[in-house]
Amino acid sequence: MFKILLSISILIFSESVLAQKSVTPWIGVLIDNAENGVLIKGALRDTPGEKAGLKKGDIVLKINGTKVSSPKEMITLVRSKGVGHKVILSIQTTAGIKETRTLNLVAQPDLLTLAITNLMNKKAPKIDLAVASKGKKRFILSEQKKVTIVEFWATWCGACAQALPRISKWAKKNAKNINFVSISSEDLLLIRKYKKQASKKKALIGNEVKFLHDDSSKVTAKYYVPALPMFFVIDKKNIIRHIAVGTGEELSKVFAKAVELTK
Repeated sequence: MFKILLSISILIFSESVLAQKSVTPWIGVLIDNAENGVLIKGALRDTPGEKAGLKKGDIVLKINGTKVSSPKEMITLVRSKGVGHKVILSIQTTAGIKETRTLNLVAQPDLLTLAITNLMNKKAPKIDLAVASKGKKRFILSEQKKVTIVEFWATWCGACAQALPRISKWAKKNAKNINFVSISSEDLLLIRKYKKQASKKKALIGNEVKFLHDDSSKVTAKYYVPALPMFFVIDKKNIIRHIAVGTGEELSKVFAKAVELTK
């Protein structure tokens, strides 16, 4: 389970209220393994991590003087401190310079509510990403004149894989009026391999589902993605009109809203 949470690249150091006695502090950063510490892949907007100046490519070496060699260790150390406290992060920047960052620990907000509060009925954050296929094609949201469904997913996500045949079939049927794009921050070759295998298994038909590569994780962070798969329905004026997490009935609502917006 921990590996899955890491792979989502949205590990936000969060936990629900425990027996109404304590809350767990969070950072709001995208993290991964690094040879000498923990790699920062990005930070969600308006979070402790962003306010502390953590940026993509930084490597956390120590927390309050204690060396961290894995994301799990980093999580444990942060969780051991209470909300309202500060911790000192020793980091190595992308330039190889060792610096410190002061992190103010606050309680975790409801992340789906955070996304809805900051994004619903507002201009969609910029999407200008490479299509995960050979060539130099890009998908630029601002240039689209159709309703667009944006999905955030990952190759390891079981729910994403199960929903793909349904999504592919629906996207092909509605391609005239609706774009469907799937965004992942995983390795580009991994995404291409996944797409190829899905096509062979006929879980993916045609090219109506556009797989986009968010190599810097910046787009994922701007959309406040707390879990996968997550969907955003964006109208012709690039305004977000619906946000959902999960498949099943939630996916049905996503499809219905997209069709409604074409009228």
